[in-house]
Amino acid sequence: MDSSSVAELSRWQFAITAIFHMTFPALTVGLSVLLAVTYTVYVRTGNPLYLQIFRFWKKIFAVGFGLGVR
Repeated sequence: MDSSSVAELSRWQFAITAIFHMTFPALTVGLSVLLAVTYTVYVRTGNPLYLQIFRFWKKIFAVGFGLGVR
């Protein structure tokens, strides 16, 4: 392998790492706010639709959080 292809691969690796590093924390922070608001609305209104929405997004939040912790 010549040095130009190694440098190109290194740039691609950094780009992919940077994309994931910016995406998952933003997704996790945004979903945590959404979950807090959704559950608060459920507790105040008692409408089971909000609990269903909370449970759906909680699974996606868990996956994103798990990927971020790993």
